Amino acid sequence: GDTPLHFACARGESAIVRVLLLFGADIHARNFAGYSPLHVAALHGNAESIRILILHGADLHATELY
Repeated sequence: GDTPLHFACARGESAIVRVLLLFGADIHARNFAGYSPLHVAALHGNAESIRILILHGADLHATELY
């Protein structure tokens, strides 16, 4: 399922995204659909979350698992 980071990215909660990453959230975690937090942020158009994820090393070349 979705991690707290996935949920924060889906809702555009950029401050929560920052805190979760600060406390060690897995930036590369995949949900059941195969999406990373970066995919979820992009699907929901959350530019600030995307920027934060990229600055923290999100894989820009990741594809979904399925």
